[in-house]
Amino acid sequence: MSNTIIINGKVYNGKDTVVVRGDGYVSIDGRLVEAHPVDGIVSITINGDVTTMKVEAATQVTVNGSVNLLDVKAGNVTVDKVTGSLSTGAGKVNIGSIGNVTFE
Repeated sequence: MSNTIIINGKVYNGKDTVVVRGDGYVSIDGRLVEAHPVDGIVSITINGDVTTMKVEAATQVTVNGSVNLLDVKAGNVTVDKVTGSLSTGAGKVNIGSIGNVTFE
């Protein structure tokens, strides 16, 4: 099943893993999707379920579905369901539901 991934208004399709590096390069399912880095990543939206999402910097990250591993270094996060773990360095987090919860 393919997900719709929208980064600053540009639409990509992917299945499983999204990585947005701090230098602006984006990879989806292990492949680089842009020959040049995305400038000033402001908004990332995924419509569908994703296994792994790693984002170094964004203003807003939204997952309209579930995510197993979500790691956002900086940026606000909204996700329907977290089934594994969520880590954020800075920003607000809104979650519809959480699987197993562990507080350290």
